[in-house]
Amino acid sequence: MSEDGDPDGGQSHNNPLRRGFDVFVATPIGVAVSVAEEIPELLAESRRRLELQLGNALFVGRFVVNRKQRELAARLDGLLGNGAQQKVTDADGAAEPAPASPGPERPAPEELEAVRRYEASTRNRRTILNRAGQLLDEQSSGPPAG
Repeated sequence: MSEDGDPDGGQSHNNPLRRGFDVFVATPIGVAVSVAEEIPELLAESRRRLELQLGNALFVGRFVVNRKQRELAARLDGLLGNGAQQKVTDADGAAEPAPASPGPERPAPEELEAVRRYEASTRNRRTILNRAGQLLDEQSSGPPAG
C-alpha cells in the first residue's frame, strides 16, 4: 500500500482497466445518484421561483388594469359631459351639484404593496421602493395636510 492509501501502490492511475472502470461505470453511477438526490430540491426551488414570479405578475397586472379602468372611466365621464356638471339627487328628489373630485387619485395600499413586492423581486430599485414606502406611510397616518 502506498502512502496516500492507494492499495495498488500508486499504480491505479496507470491501469487502463481501472481508468475504464472509473470513466464508464463509477462516474456515471455517481452522477446519476447525485442527480437523483438533488432533483427534489431543484424542483422545489423552481416551483418557488415560478410561484413568486406568477404572483408578482398577477398583482402588477391587476394594478395596471384597475388603474387604466379608472382612467378610462374618468375620460369617458369627461367626454360624455358627466364630469363636474353631473347632478346628484338627494333623498327628497332635489338635484344638487355633485361634489368636486378630491384631486389626483392615490393608489390603494394593496396596489402599493404589489408594486413593492414586484420591485423587490425584480430590479430592486431603491427610489421606487422608497416612494412606495412613503406613500404607504402617508396613507397609514391619515390624509396629507394641504
